[in-house]
Amino acid sequence: MTAVALTPSKTETELTATRRPSTRPNAADTTDMSLDLVFNGFNSSIGWVPLIGTAINAVKIAIDTLELVTAALSLNAGRVGNEIGQIVADTIGLIPIVGAPVASLIYDIALGGDAQLGALVQQSLQSYFDTDSNYAMYHFHFDSVDVTPALLGNYSGIAKVSTPTHQAVSVAVDITNSGFQTGWSVPLEGRLALLALEWNS
Repeated sequence: MTAVALTPSKTETELTATRRPSTRPNAADTTDMSLDLVFNGFNSSIGWVPLIGTAINAVKIAIDTLELVTAALSLNAGRVGNEIGQIVADTIGLIPIVGAPVASLIYDIALGGDAQLGALVQQSLQSYFDTDSNYAMYHFHFDSVDVTPALLGNYSGIAKVSTPTHQAVSVAVDITNSGFQTGWSVPLEGRLALLALEWNS
């Protein structure tokens, strides 16, 4: 999953849900992770609504069961373990009202959803700041984005940013993953940190 191109005037970046970060090796895994993040966004943002959360996770169980069979047939032990974990979370997500939000937290904390979302946002930030006319001259490098698991589809993140002169700063990032939309914005404190990094570059 990579970021779409943005114009410099935009304050929030929307991410497409078609490709995975490069940490996963093949196209089948790419589609799988996109679906995982989308469903996790649904669980977090609207999964608490009675019946909706149950329906979301019923569909997810069916998808993950097929993925489990595929992983087992390909003798991919790591992916088999991951899919079993997904099915456990999906099963919890069937519980009305509280199940889906809990499943979302399980995905973020235990199944690496926060790291996957962080990798997505890192790629998007790097793409934006590499091409934005106001920032490209500073050659900021986004080393990582740490995402704090949260509910209702709204996350806080910390981006580690460095420059070719080895200056570095932590930048606050607001992240959204509602299932319908995934994106980021840099709040005032994050912009001030980038401004300080500009001055020191």
